[in-house]
Amino acid sequence: MDHSKGAWVVDGQPVQDRSGVKKRISDHIREYQEANPQDRIIGVFGNGNLFANDWFITYVHGKLFHRQGEPVEDRVYSCLVARQNGMVTIEDLQFSHEPSGWKVWAVSGGTRRDITQEVSVATYGQRVLQEEVALSSEELLYGQFSNLRHLLVLPGIRSPIGREHVFSSQELLDHDHPDRLRAAVRGEAVRAGGLEFSGLTVSAEQRDEAFRAWGYTQVESEDHVANRGEYYVHDDGSMTIKFKESVNSLTVVGVDPQGQVIVATVPGRTSREGVTFQEAAELIKAQGAHNAIVLSQGGDVFLSYHGNDIVPSWSGRTFMTSVVLVVSKAQTQSPLSSTSSDLNLRLGHENSTGSAPPGAAGPPQPT
Repeated sequence: MDHSKGAWVVDGQPVQDRSGVKKRISDHIREYQEANPQDRIIGVFGNGNLFANDWFITYVHGKLFHRQGEPVEDRVYSCLVARQNGMVTIEDLQFSHEPSGWKVWAVSGGTRRDITQEVSVATYGQRVLQEEVALSSEELLYGQFSNLRHLLVLPGIRSPIGREHVFSSQELLDHDHPDRLRAAVRGEAVRAGGLEFSGLTVSAEQRDEAFRAWGYTQVESEDHVANRGEYYVHDDGSMTIKFKESVNSLTVVGVDPQGQVIVATVPGRTSREGVTFQEAAELIKAQGAHNAIVLSQGGDVFLSYHGNDIVPSWSGRTFMTSVVLVVSKAQTQSPLSSTSSDLNLRLGHENSTGSAPPGAAGPPQPT
């Protein structure tokens, strides 16, 4: 996202005025409850990557929300989908803009099917589990991925005004030579420039201080770079390094074969405490999920369950553009009354509901 412009896009139109959109989490909950007093909110979790990161989009009743510059029609998105008939799924979607508005396509096995009339809500997340198989870091890297810091521990340096500059070796990020980055993700030793931190050139002393602060150890020769977290500095200032694998606080959302939604939230801090994406996939698989996505990481992660903060945001974040609600909703069917669970998305002033048959979307299962 271009943070200098801060442009958000709704149906192709940049939105500069954010007033009334990014609001307190408690206000999202209160506004939904006021509009739907018959519903009982079971769980709430964050969707804070929307508008902030590449790939993250949300479709709500015909409207598409995303960051400026997102190549929407060129990508396939793994999404948590609430259908009009109440089913909740995780599936790959494409979006195309037609004169009549946005069309939604389900993509599977090299074919696609128009499901526009079936979909109520769809929101993107990083797929980590596909048909009970956890995706490897390489598969994540060259699939749908936007933040290398969620795979590798990349040290950061704060400027005098408080902005964090993250280690960003051009050799490592060279898209014309991806083998180096693949090797880094696999935990192999790679050669990388050592003084670039996202637009800021630092001294060797500043670099070494930053790497030490993030748990790295400088060794005496290139041959001694044996383990993740070790690096050697060459005479020209470049490095041979084995990057540490990143861990994260995150919220992972899975769906089992019966359509039951399973939510697991792991507390922690990006690159310091938490789990890897593969560990998150195994965790949600153990709860019965066959497919799963990571919806939020870092300071966006929180989980409220029956009004109790089970996992609060480690950054103390109380404002968010978008949250997901799981609610119990009373519905009348024929002469009988039944209770079913709903998946609801709160997006600024927008909210959406996909009704589910009894048991189709269960309450969150915090871990």
